[in-house]
Amino acid sequence: MATVQGLQILSNAEIDDRDLKPDAADRLVKGAGSEKLLGFVKNAFTTAQQERNTSNVEARLMDALRRRKGQYSSEDQKAYEEQGTAIVYVPLTERKCNGAEAWMGDVLLPYGDRIWALEPTPLPDLPDSVLNSIVEKVMEEVITTVRSSGIPPTPDQVEQLSRSMREEVEARRWKAAKKRAGNMEKAIGDQLLESDWIRVFKDFISHTVTFGTGFLKGPVVRSVKTLRWEGDQPVVDQEQKPLAEAPSPLDIYPSPEATEVLDGYIIERSRMSRTSVGELRDLQGYQPEQIDALMQDSRGGSSVAEMQADDERARLEEKPDRSHQYDSLIEVFEYWGPVEGELLKEWGVSGAKSGRDYEFQIIWSGDHVLKVMPNPDPLGRRPYHKAVYKRVVGSFWGNGIPHLMESSQDRANATMRSLVTNMGVASGPQAEIDVSRLPDGEDISNIHPLKIWQTTNEQGSATPAVRFFQPSSNATELQATYLQAISDAELESGVPTHAALSEQVPGAGRTASGLSMLLNAASRGIKEAFANIDQRAVGPLVERFYVWNMMFNEDPEIKGDLNVVTRGATGMLLREIQLQKVSEFMDRTNNPIDQQIIGIEGRADLLRVMADLMHLENRDIIPTEQELKTRVEQAQQEQAQATALQQQQASAAGGGPNTLGTTPTQE
Repeated sequence: MATVQGLQILSNAEIDDRDLKPDAADRLVKGAGSEKLLGFVKNAFTTAQQERNTSNVEARLMDALRRRKGQYSSEDQKAYEEQGTAIVYVPLTERKCNGAEAWMGDVLLPYGDRIWALEPTPLPDLPDSVLNSIVEKVMEEVITTVRSSGIPPTPDQVEQLSRSMREEVEARRWKAAKKRAGNMEKAIGDQLLESDWIRVFKDFISHTVTFGTGFLKGPVVRSVKTLRWEGDQPVVDQEQKPLAEAPSPLDIYPSPEATEVLDGYIIERSRMSRTSVGELRDLQGYQPEQIDALMQDSRGGSSVAEMQADDERARLEEKPDRSHQYDSLIEVFEYWGPVEGELLKEWGVSGAKSGRDYEFQIIWSGDHVLKVMPNPDPLGRRPYHKAVYKRVVGSFWGNGIPHLMESSQDRANATMRSLVTNMGVASGPQAEIDVSRLPDGEDISNIHPLKIWQTTNEQGSATPAVRFFQPSSNATELQATYLQAISDAELESGVPTHAALSEQVPGAGRTASGLSMLLNAASRGIKEAFANIDQRAVGPLVERFYVWNMMFNEDPEIKGDLNVVTRGATGMLLREIQLQKVSEFMDRTNNPIDQQIIGIEGRADLLRVMADLMHLENRDIIPTEQELKTRVEQAQQEQAQATALQQQQASAAGGGPNTLGTTPTQE
């Protein structure tokens, strides 16, 4: 039995008849191929795909992408060309989406800060060894204090000492838990940094704004190349690390009845390079023989199936032609959801029971099942975290900015097409020509200054053969309609003109005043989007990383009873205000009288609070309580020694102390 990342990998021979429970953390199964299991997951994907098509979800997602890119559908493009109208697309949706992304980035991706934190629970649990050490240390200090006095304590003093000891133990318990929370924050922050978190989170925001629904996925264990040095020689290692990803909503297929990620099942479609597929061999639960067979089958070219809207998606995403784009890519599907026990038994899981469903992860490509593993999360949660821009009641999918401002975008396009066409027609005079009065071969399309028209007038007509007139211009009315569409887009999308906002709030989101102005200017809709991202995506993602580290990270100093806190925009504003108040309090107490009251220990506590609020990593510059106590004792000893020395010098200079209390001159 091998162990990878803290999980036991059991071969078929090692699996006993025990029941596979969703909260078991030590189970990982592996078995022979099964056509029934493969047919089950393929049928689930087909059902989800058909539901997306029949429920118009696929069309709306692609329409949102087209609107974001400022392009008409092929049908609309053809219709406008047949009508002879100008083909103009006003990039109004793109501007609003860009403005919303920049706005949300200012608030949710502050420079040098996080929108999440880890805090100990009100009564944090600590390992027995740590808690016992705290109790013993406090008791030793109390006993030392009592013995130093030389007087046995009274019953009241004993009760007071007991109460003080309990309070001191709880205080140190909290401080130890707080330290572990900080260590866990650093560990998760480092894991997110290795995930290229800024790029991942910006992709997630872009998906949420554009499609109305965004997904964060994690922790996902990937094989990552790392570089270390042995002397002056570089050594490349392959490490398994938990990472975060932002899959495109176009690749997410929930079950037809689902409204949340945990409902029914969920399937992700991805395209992986041959190199990435080959690296899966070393990860837990994957079957090397199936991966080798897949690599052999895909050697002749692309293993990506043709699906509806794939060509248009590649064009809108500005990717190369599909014939070149997918030559070296392999299509992989990932299923998360319930699986019947009977299917698992046929697959090779002897612990599964008929008549029960088990939460499993199944990854396949073509006719090859690459991985079958029970959900490793203790609570059976899936590694997908969804947030919506604007919630649609009863629907898995939300509405994004392109959906919310469809009406204003369409009116702006129609108005601009008419305006451009009208301005083209009214850009110069047009001519009415009686061709019967022109000589043969006269070129009526060749009009230039000082042109001489040769005409005849055999019928004695009183009207000229050539008459010029100026078509009317409707630019004023059309422009007013266009401006109204722009105004309506601001109300529908909830995003004000970003340029004007940036002028009012320089460095928006990086100061308390700037962040406050941003939030005050925000509409109810975008505030709802902020809350959705905080509570339904970022918070659950960090909490899943916390659980993963508690289960598999070998560092004991990060383990603790912690809660994930998503500060979000409002929390960040409160932190900025608190930082200002602490700074102001420190300035006001920076005087001799107040310093005597709060003491050097109180001043150090204020500095620690400020360092926490500023998220400074170099808190070691602030001495610990023990170091401060040692410094104070040393200073007191030095002061006592200096005073004694001065007294000795004064006695030596004055001939010694005068016991009569009179000066030598008085004698």
